[in-house]
Amino acid sequence: MAQYDMNPQTIADGILSLVNMEKGTRPLRLPLDAIAQGTDQEFITARAEIKAKWLSAYSN
Repeated sequence: MAQYDMNPQTIADGILSLVNMEKGTRPLRLPLDAIAQGTDQEFITARAEIKAKWLSAYSN
């Protein structure tokens, strides 16, 4: 875990970016995880696409 010592500035920047977003545009999740190295965002995006496809199939 020591190799993934999170920089507090990364967390502060993430919070600031959320605060500066317009209402209604904030994401459900904003990953700041150094361990996942970006795969968490890939997972969130893929899940959102699958949910949209599922919703479309059940809405018609």
